[in-house]
Amino acid sequence: MNNCLIIAGEKSGEEHVQSFFADLKKLCPDFSFWGVGGDWMRSEGVELLFHLNDFSSMGFSEVVGKIPFYIQTKKFIISECRRRKTAYAILIDFQDFNLRLAQALKKIGVQVLYFVAPQAWAWRPKRAQVIAKTVHTLFSILPFEEKWFRQHGVKNIVSVPHPLMRRHRAFLKRHAEQLDERRGKDLKGQINLLILPGSRASEIRYHLPFYMECIRHLRHTYPIRVSLSRSRNLPFEIFRPYLSQVECVIEEEELPQTFLNTDLAFATSGTVTLLSALFETPTIIFYRGSLLNQFIFENFIQYSGHIGLANLVAQEQIFPELIQDQVNSFNVDRIIQSWSENSASFLQVREKLGELARAMPDDEGLTAITMAKILKEDHDLKAASGMENASC
Repeated sequence: MNNCLIIAGEKSGEEHVQSFFADLKKLCPDFSFWGVGGDWMRSEGVELLFHLNDFSSMGFSEVVGKIPFYIQTKKFIISECRRRKTAYAILIDFQDFNLRLAQALKKIGVQVLYFVAPQAWAWRPKRAQVIAKTVHTLFSILPFEEKWFRQHGVKNIVSVPHPLMRRHRAFLKRHAEQLDERRGKDLKGQINLLILPGSRASEIRYHLPFYMECIRHLRHTYPIRVSLSRSRNLPFEIFRPYLSQVECVIEEEELPQTFLNTDLAFATSGTVTLLSALFETPTIIFYRGSLLNQFIFENFIQYSGHIGLANLVAQEQIFPELIQDQVNSFNVDRIIQSWSENSASFLQVREKLGELARAMPDDEGLTAITMAKILKEDHDLKAASGMENASC
């Protein structure tokens, strides 16, 4: 049986895989998949050599601490590719590890499909050169990226809709009327607040204590009901110290329904901020890291644009962003007070989110079909003309 390496080194990467993997398996029934992922990928038949919990890290300081692990893991994966005679690899985001792995895979003749373009337009633009030399096809999920990468030498790039649309389109359509009704609701009365602290232990450590501090402070002024989202890949014990300050703890699969009843969200910067946008939920985006991370960002990274994914897709700052020293209860209170006292401003945010959500296209299987066509190139199989007859 043909085999394909697949690497999803963090939770958001596995969530991206969910948007195309079921279709890809149907299109390529004679392929087996192995590599790095989480519980969901294992349940879908991927042979995991490593769990994503072993890989995940946040910021420069944590990456540095894991360098020996990454080096040994890369060597092992390369040896497995040789042993299994692997012809293709699908690498999902996780750029610091995956781009180095892509270079090594290129040397042994493995064709690399790279899903989620690295943010080279924000910093380290030379990574575009690495991609041009080592990646067979780059899959971009942000609308403006295709033009940038083509201008920087990446010719084989496919722009596909963001995976979140594929995963949530049916739910959004079923509840369109409820979203329309909520679009006129301001912040008067009880505020249903959703906390989205992240999917990594380090994100919880840096953000959740601050979120709880803000909640204590806000309760003096506003009637608040708090829901806390918990990632299943994190042990429940991490959240236990904070449970007394929230009314409800929800699992990831409960997020869509929870968003429908949410007025405001606090979110650690990441994919979830775009999910907030799709569900038209005004959100304050936060990013805190170590002092070393802050020093490197301020002194070595020449980027002054948006950090929140929702703002990047919208190409404007719809959601307020608080970074490092800006993350304090004064700034949070200022934003919420402004929205509470100026309903027009708050409702304008909701209106822009509605426009953004309606403008985002759905995948409709494009990602899986494109990947399937590439995977069969060296196997002299029938050309795919659609989901029904594109089987590898």
